Amino acid sequence: VEVTAFYLNGLYRGIWRFSSTPDLIRIIVGVSFAVPLAYISLLTLGKHHDTNIIIFINQWTLLVVILGGSRFSYRLYSDKYNYKNRPVKLRNALIIGAGFAGQQLYRDIRNDKHSDFNVIGFIDDDQGKKNKILHGLKVFGSVKEISRFVRRFDISHVIIAIPSASKDDLSRIVKACNNTNVKVRSIPKLGDLISGKIQISKVRKVTPSDLLGRSQVDLHMQTMAHMLGGRVILVTGAGGSIGSELCNQIVKFKPATLVCIDNNELNLYELEHKFDESGQTMKIEYLIGDVRDYNQMESIFKVYKPQIAFHAAAYKHVPMMEKNPLQAIQVNVGGTYNIANLADKFNLEKFVLVSTDKAVNPTNVMGTTKRIAEMLCQCVQKDSETKFAIVRFGNVLGSSGSVIPRFQKQIEAGGPVTVTHPDIIRYFMSIPEAAQLVIQAGSIGKGGEIFVLDMGEPVKIYDLAKQMITLAGLKVDEDIKIEFTGLREGEKLYEELLADEETSLPTQHERVRVAKVRDVSDQTFESIMQLLEVKAENEVRLRLKKIVPEYEVSDEDLVTTSRFKDESFSVN
Repeated sequence: VEVTAFYLNGLYRGIWRFSSTPDLIRIIVGVSFAVPLAYISLLTLGKHHDTNIIIFINQWTLLVVILGGSRFSYRLYSDKYNYKNRPVKLRNALIIGAGFAGQQLYRDIRNDKHSDFNVIGFIDDDQGKKNKILHGLKVFGSVKEISRFVRRFDISHVIIAIPSASKDDLSRIVKACNNTNVKVRSIPKLGDLISGKIQISKVRKVTPSDLLGRSQVDLHMQTMAHMLGGRVILVTGAGGSIGSELCNQIVKFKPATLVCIDNNELNLYELEHKFDESGQTMKIEYLIGDVRDYNQMESIFKVYKPQIAFHAAAYKHVPMMEKNPLQAIQVNVGGTYNIANLADKFNLEKFVLVSTDKAVNPTNVMGTTKRIAEMLCQCVQKDSETKFAIVRFGNVLGSSGSVIPRFQKQIEAGGPVTVTHPDIIRYFMSIPEAAQLVIQAGSIGKGGEIFVLDMGEPVKIYDLAKQMITLAGLKVDEDIKIEFTGLREGEKLYEELLADEETSLPTQHERVRVAKVRDVSDQTFESIMQLLEVKAENEVRLRLKKIVPEYEVSDEDLVTTSRFKDESFSVN
């Protein structure tokens, strides 16, 4: 009778190796059901005179002890066996967070015979947990005391077991680890754990994105779906950092066709490969093309008949464009004019220009050409039924040519890490966030607006460099030195999102504002067209200054070129 009751209660389906509190509860419930059932059976058979209720009470106790004890003894033995058979060379670690996630991480580490972490104890800011024991390990103290315990126990890794930790929490922990030579790791984020995509034991590196990121963007999905769903979407610069992420976000809204244009063969191939690997089945066209070639772009518009265009193709490297100003004009201004003109000619519903904060009070050729591209779109908008939207934002984390990949390479090479100036600051945004807000801004645009994305608080690049060195488990100025190289040609100490004469107004999305800018005259349009005809490099800066008066450039640069003495130099 009791065996049958145990079977029906699922007592024999549990895996002893992973016995836990639910198994103990199942045992208690099963025994509590089986023992009375046995007693009732004996009464039914008329055997009650041979039994005593005390016997059944004792039987209940013994069954719980034997069934539970055997299972938990086996688990303790297995844990100890696995722990002894882990890699010989273990890395001492502290777990930050003595909550549910912290204790679950410790259990997973102990149960994983391949793990080489030797957890010494826990760190937690809750003073009520200090000196308490969790799974046989001590909760030592708060985050601000990390350095003391790192030295005392020869810690090599600190693992943050707080899946809901904010960027401020992470930054505080990383700062506490400064000059300790520990590597900082973290468990997956809360969203990934809840979705079941990643297990808590999948410890990962803490990245600059974690420290600089912000709360998840609250998108107005309906307006975005209305703009993109079932339509033919064209993206220029589709192989670049922003362009490729725009494509990633766009396919989620199931357009009829996505046309990806880029002049970089490798980037476009990698985009195609990524979509193929993800099993993407929608129609995607991958076209090698140059936005400077009007005839080629026109043929693409004729064949694919796009309804929405995102123009992300641009030269964006400031020092490089200082050395190649004619190329900056041809791509950033000429390429924009070609695509904007074709958007008007083929009556596209919307055209979205990806711009930059460097277009505000520009001090370099790149920023000035992007400001002119904005003005060009406003000029075309005047006589067009196509709705033009311009979106400005700052640096994106991990984009090609940005500071973070450069710092990572310098750290891997043993340093030094080069920072142009100790006080230089920049705004940062993750690539997915930037792409999402570009689409969001495009979806709410009525025509001709310049949208400014909320970039959050600016980041001091020197502090970022120190944090990245710490994340690598190295000491600043001892293992890796930081050197200041001086501001590069055309580089600002800080970037702005709104020019001095401009103000901004809120939109229906809290992270997107619209800039109120001065009107663009017909004469300005004529000056831009004349700029596209310039062939002599020594004329470039003078022409740029004429169109964008706020362009900050030295008198010497206005009349001469830094590269060529021959005023007849031209590009065919």
